[in-house]
Amino acid sequence: MTARQFRMCLKKAGVSQRKFALWLGFDVGTVNRWAKGRREIPRYAAVLADLMVRHPELRQYPLADEN
Repeated sequence: MTARQFRMCLKKAGVSQRKFALWLGFDVGTVNRWAKGRREIPRYAAVLADLMVRHPELRQYPLADEN
């Protein structure tokens, strides 16, 4: 998955980079580097981003640190 495809998945899913980072337990800066193409997007992150588009119910996953 390219950085552009990753950004589009997050946008289509209505998920911010911050929320995606919290969901995975990563620093927001890491996800930002993926989105900007500065770091390769791990396969599991690409698959999860794609699944969030295909399965909207995943977007409702509760996050303890989301506030």
